[in-house]
Amino acid sequence: MAFKSSIPIAAAILTVALTGPVAVAHAHTKPTTSAGTAAWAGVRIPRYQHITVIADVSHDFGAIFHNKFAPVINRLAHRYGLASRYFTTSDPDVANIVAMLAGNSFGVNDSFPYWDEQIHKRSLLSELDAKGMTWKAYYQGLPYPGYLGACYPVRCNGTPDADTFFTYKHEGVANFASVAGNPAEARKMVPATELATDARRGRLPNFSLVIPDECDDMHGGPPWCEDGTSSYHQPNDNHLVAGADAYIGQVARQIMSGPQWRRGNNALVITFTEGDTSAGCCGAKPGTGRVMTVVVTSHGPRGLVDSTPYNHYSLLATIQHALGVPCLQHTCDARQVIPMARLFGGTASAATLLSKSQDSKRSAGPAATVRDAAGRPGGAAAKSPWVQVASPNLGQNDNSLGAVAGRSASDIWAVGDYLPASHPDVTSTLAVHYDGHSWRHVPTPNVGTGLNQLLGVTALPDGTAWAVGDFVTAGGRTSKTLIEHWNGHRWSVVPSPNPSGQENLLYSVVATGDRSAWAVGAELGRSGAFLALAEHWNGHRWRAVPCRQPGSAGDFLYSVTTIGRRVFASGQEFTDAAPDRQLVMRLTSSGGFALKDLPRAQAFGAVASVSPFAIAGSPDGLWLAGSARSGSRGYQTFVERLLATSGRDGQQASKNPTPQDNYLWSIAPIGSGVTAWAVGNDIVHPSGTFDSLIEFGSASAGWTIVPSPNPGLASGGNTILGGVVAFGAHDAWAVGSFDGANGRRTLILHFSGPERIGH
Repeated sequence: MAFKSSIPIAAAILTVALTGPVAVAHAHTKPTTSAGTAAWAGVRIPRYQHITVIADVSHDFGAIFHNKFAPVINRLAHRYGLASRYFTTSDPDVANIVAMLAGNSFGVNDSFPYWDEQIHKRSLLSELDAKGMTWKAYYQGLPYPGYLGACYPVRCNGTPDADTFFTYKHEGVANFASVAGNPAEARKMVPATELATDARRGRLPNFSLVIPDECDDMHGGPPWCEDGTSSYHQPNDNHLVAGADAYIGQVARQIMSGPQWRRGNNALVITFTEGDTSAGCCGAKPGTGRVMTVVVTSHGPRGLVDSTPYNHYSLLATIQHALGVPCLQHTCDARQVIPMARLFGGTASAATLLSKSQDSKRSAGPAATVRDAAGRPGGAAAKSPWVQVASPNLGQNDNSLGAVAGRSASDIWAVGDYLPASHPDVTSTLAVHYDGHSWRHVPTPNVGTGLNQLLGVTALPDGTAWAVGDFVTAGGRTSKTLIEHWNGHRWSVVPSPNPSGQENLLYSVVATGDRSAWAVGAELGRSGAFLALAEHWNGHRWRAVPCRQPGSAGDFLYSVTTIGRRVFASGQEFTDAAPDRQLVMRLTSSGGFALKDLPRAQAFGAVASVSPFAIAGSPDGLWLAGSARSGSRGYQTFVERLLATSGRDGQQASKNPTPQDNYLWSIAPIGSGVTAWAVGNDIVHPSGTFDSLIEFGSASAGWTIVPSPNPGLASGGNTILGGVVAFGAHDAWAVGSFDGANGRRTLILHFSGPERIGH
């Protein structure tokens, strides 16, 4: 068996993995049969002190085995143990993590956030707690221990695809009510940076789950880690595979060089949540394919290839047996689920080897739900005052719009991104313009050879415009700010600062004149936390300006607006523990942004974590819109009013079409600002699809949901609105995207009356 690589890998990463005693050294450890595991009679596995599982996502066995871009995984497999016929159990990724932890996927689907699929069942985690043993889940990209947001950064359900490192749809632990509903248990979910310290100080728990971020789990997530055909000059996702492989090497080195590895029995398991077929085994019908699974033990076998059929239930049964906790759900089925005894230095009787690999077709998804025009389940179709109009799309691949702005009803810009047919792996900027008659595409430049996206736009009275976002070069993994200018004839890139040597991105832009424009976003600081980022155009160049950074775990700015010549920005402050707090910053005389303190929003009768994704100015004050959540509950819409005269906080009673999956991404005051439009999306049950959400309201008359088109329903897909602008009581526009038959399509909606909606 040859394992060769053409990619230089740091020798330090592999030193521990490729050295150490070759002889099997477990003979001195007496195999045990744990109390409460009578179902595993005949299985003998040594007692283990520490077991760590690293779970990457969605790569079949053949995509990793002998892949020269995964040298660490293959060398560990060659040196230690390889389960060559290991199958997944469930679909999608999060269901497999749940299966690994509880012996059953319980129908979990990553179309829903964890709070929609709370599992009130025992798990490996609760069983370890009951025995006084320890566990931790190490998540790369988690901002602080016990973070219970849907993802981080938190703007992860908008359009275009916004930026995210960490997402709960790939992790599974928060699905267990015993964790999400208990702050002490939730704090056992920690940033992955703690693993190195715990390993070095000999404090690794009895069980560790390591979930890499979307760059290092082979999944990919724009803007930082999209793969391309040009990466390493190969036609596959080799950049993602190589990055994940290097991260696995880093984690393996940290664990195997720590003091705990040298004493007792310890194991490191590397596996994948899904393959790319319907193959399964061991009672899981269907599975989602055969995946590479490697078992590295401190005193177990060396050079072992085990061709016994195993799956995620087999892994859980092995961990339960090795740590001495009872079986759960499918792991109690001794005839179907086979513990991985040999790979952990144990034995299994012939009676446990009866299962054979089985192939079957994937089960059908949930039936489509009949919904009205506003996307709510059931009921007769309601006529929407918002009408879908023709909008440009470039090619048949994904096209998205996420922001809209205009100087008048006949001069409007909307921006986003698309995947060109010539380079379907390189996201490109997209701008469309309305001239009072129709929308047309206007070419925009692209700096990045890996990704380019526009997330914000503003239009000036003189007919010029600014757009902002970020870009990534091919093979790169850091985003840089992108600012483009429309001079009345063409778009061009204007140089912009990147204060951080790592991630820099801009979400929103506004201008007070041709010599003064502001853009806001975030930069990744040296500490690993994001910091609020603000940049100013002085008529000659863009420069970064100072911002207060009140959050102990980071700060974000999502949106910027003006009232006259005063400039305000909204965002979020992350603390070391929930709740996270909303931010409103305003321009100071010194040229930077300072904090304007606001009361914490209330939701569900308790102090909530608030994300004001949008801010808009009007003559009599500011409007803020976004989402709020409390504890492990899901998101409710959030609208807030700040009056210019008194500065008082006026939180509005906005509406929520679903119990806990509601998001507002943009808000637009009408005229003097007494009334406003807000747009976003909600998640419909039981299908899990995103539906458009449009609300109309005022401080005096309240808020109401206005029926809105959902063209994504035709293909059983999503509809999302990311931006809205209003030019009076009878003229407003909203932009976003919907899932068409061949990919994501741009969506532009127009409102032309009546004047009063729902009042």
